[in-house]
Amino acid sequence: MLAAAAVALALVAAHAFAPGFALEAGAWVHRAKLALVAVPAVALLFVAARWLWREGVQDEHERAQLRRGLGDILFWRTRYVLLALAMLVALTLALDQCRDVAIGVADGLFSWPQALWAWPTMMLSVLAVWAMSFSCWLWTRLACRMPSPGVATEHAPKVEQRLGLAARGAARVLGIVPTFVVAMMSALAARDALWAGARDEGGWLVAPVVLLAMGLACVLGGRQFLWGREQAGAAPAPRQAHAAPVKDYYNDRAFGPPNDWMECVRHERYRFVLGRGPGPAKLPVIALALAVLLRCVAVLAEPGVPLAFVVIVLSLVGWLGFFGWLSMKEEREARPWLLVLLLVAGALGLSGLTDNHVVRVAQGADAAALPALGWQVASLVALAGLLLGAAWVLAHRARWLRGWKVRAGIGVA
Repeated sequence: MLAAAAVALALVAAHAFAPGFALEAGAWVHRAKLALVAVPAVALLFVAARWLWREGVQDEHERAQLRRGLGDILFWRTRYVLLALAMLVALTLALDQCRDVAIGVADGLFSWPQALWAWPTMMLSVLAVWAMSFSCWLWTRLACRMPSPGVATEHAPKVEQRLGLAARGAARVLGIVPTFVVAMMSALAARDALWAGARDEGGWLVAPVVLLAMGLACVLGGRQFLWGREQAGAAPAPRQAHAAPVKDYYNDRAFGPPNDWMECVRHERYRFVLGRGPGPAKLPVIALALAVLLRCVAVLAEPGVPLAFVVIVLSLVGWLGFFGWLSMKEEREARPWLLVLLLVAGALGLSGLTDNHVVRVAQGADAAALPALGWQVASLVALAGLLLGAAWVLAHRARWLRGWKVRAGIGVA
């Protein structure tokens, strides 16, 4: 990883000092590197096929249980995490707007007064990527632990061990994906900055180096998180009380009825940032609140530094938290709650209540104008506060929520 960063920085410097034939040789090396990516991919596929079909599991019924369990883990339990990652890839790699935003933030780091906004934005962007990585790991981990009604929670010892290893590996792999996606976006943005050139003479190396440093910080944070999970899984129980056995990674009976799985989660160390930060109930609410706050700052203050990337990542963290809780409820009750939400959204759309493209026609010159920015921000803050407050209360399951009238009032609001 560090060697790759050193090579990237050397290539940035070579753009200014190397002769033409060296740049051409570097281009050929880059093409060869892309072709050699297929070698480890084929090796990993071979290892996976051997692990699934040959080693350890000889009985055909056990192999059938293993295949069904792997399909459940890799495609069903992780469906919302995969959807969030697909959105992240589409917004950061498929579209080039986020690369332009990253270049704009990097250019503002050493420009006054943009630096007052650029430095906090850059640090908050890295923190948001770490939160996205943690959320992908967290909701994959919790969804795999939740047992489904009517599904056997006990398998043959070999199958149970392999499914536990697959669930643990899926959570860790999906948790590391956001950091590499953002690192790749940073590398592409650095390339674009090199192609575009500098505005000022002698300063065109600043933005590429800063972008590479941002990508490296994201990857190092993801690596540190993954290393911490490996240490927690390998440590003995007296030293690490939160280290779970392999069998508890998939269909954990402690999460099943009549146990209260929310209490189980609350008492375990599922915390962001060194085990002391917000947990599954607080992190999505805080992320959405920060996204709304940054949108208000961008509208009112006009800082001159684009905030779109950090708003996108924080919004994905918030939505992933919502759909993560929804997946837990769907898995526990075996009810398609997402389908209910889609039906409600469709009914609201067909009734015209969500149409924001209607132009008001009025006789006065100012009658059809939008409200002032202050009123728009105030209405946004009020609606977001109502939504986030209700989510906070419901997630913490306060005692005064036991009455159906209170719940109905929150739902109507």
